[in-house]
Formats: sequence, structure tokens, C-alpha cells
Amino acid sequence: MTSSVASIFEQKPNQWGLRGDSYLWEDLQAAFDTTGLPCSESHFLNQFNQFFQELTDHPFNTCVNSFHIKKYDFGGMSSGYISMTFWQNTALPQLLTNLQAANRQLSNR
Repeated sequence: MTSSVASIFEQKPNQWGLRGDSYLWEDLQAAFDTTGLPCSESHFLNQFNQFFQELTDHPFNTCVNSFHIKKYDFGGMSSGYISMTFWQNTALPQLLTNLQAANRQLSNR
């Protein structure tokens, strides 16, 4: 049985940045479903940047603090907004930590 990188998204953050972040998290998880483990950090980061761009139409290194994604807008004041502060300071570091743990777990089998 092959594990996929999508498994590193199972442990969700304790708190989201803005209301669209959880939907982007889910879409990124689905995008990584066909990427097998183990996965190098550099390969993960290349794919992460590619998928992020495809899903948001914004590069991950964008200079804006937040932006709106209509697909994730279900009504409400901040609905559909993505927080780059959250993704850069919380989400991506957590995903990298989860990736390292998943890779270690596979190597210990």
C-alpha cells in the first residue's frame, strides 16, 4: 500500500487565518493525493508552489497579505479570503514538519 503526501494534511491547524484558508487546505490535500511518499522537501515545495498558483491564481511568494478566491466565497464578511500570513508562517511550516514525520515513519518500517 502506497501512502500519499495528502496524508500530511490530515492534521489540520488549530486556527485558520481567514475563512477561505480551510477550503484551500482541502484542495491542496486533494492535489497531493497522487504524490507518493516518501517525498523530498524540494519536490514537495515545487509541487506546493505549482498547486498553490493553480488553485489561487497567485504565486505563493505574493507581496499581498490576503486575496479573495470566489470559489471559496460562501457569504459573510471574510468569506473566500486567503491569508498569506497564515500560509507562510503557520500552514507551510506545519506541512513541512508533517512531511518530515511521514518520511521518517516510512523509513522506520
